[in-house]
Amino acid sequence: MPRPSTRARKAIAAGGNFGERLRALRKAQGKTLNDVSAVSGLSRAAVSKIERGEMSPTYASLLKVARGLETDVSLLISGRRPDEGGFDVTRAGKGTPHLADKRFPSRLLAPGLPHRMLHAFVTEVRPMPLEKYGPWDSHDSEDFLHVLEGTIVVHMEGREPIELKPGDSLQMDGRIKRAVVSRKGLASLLWVSVPFV
Repeated sequence: MPRPSTRARKAIAAGGNFGERLRALRKAQGKTLNDVSAVSGLSRAAVSKIERGEMSPTYASLLKVARGLETDVSLLISGRRPDEGGFDVTRAGKGTPHLADKRFPSRLLAPGLPHRMLHAFVTEVRPMPLEKYGPWDSHDSEDFLHVLEGTIVVHMEGREPIELKPGDSLQMDGRIKRAVVSRKGLASLLWVSVPFV
């Protein structure tokens, strides 16, 4: 993925929240709401609501927006410019809050490394009946899930559900439609995502 220009990176860093960073980047690139709509597959109205903080994009939409604007997902989420040299430490319980999907509160790990392909999150998973889950998730990435606490069930389209307990992991093509729920109570997992290029 191309690195954003210095002007674009400064514009992103200047914004206070995700919507403000998105607007700053869009304007720095001289793009309209319609342009972002075209590259992300989101409606113009949805892009406008995201910029105003009235709506959170799904991770799939976030990937499309980042690709279309030739930037990185973590730079949009954290607003931090990278330190040259390539490492970032995230202490226990820390990370940048990432609420792209309200069903899965997450923290982005290593937010100081926006120019990378691998995105790691600690994600909370709650119990939920499948009929209340809503649209199943899918996005253009390879995903790795490692259960930290609790038991989760991964329902994948056309396949039998898979139960994962602490220490279990699953690596999968993120384009497979799936629903991830906790068996009972709050569960947490390490979710690693590598967008397809």
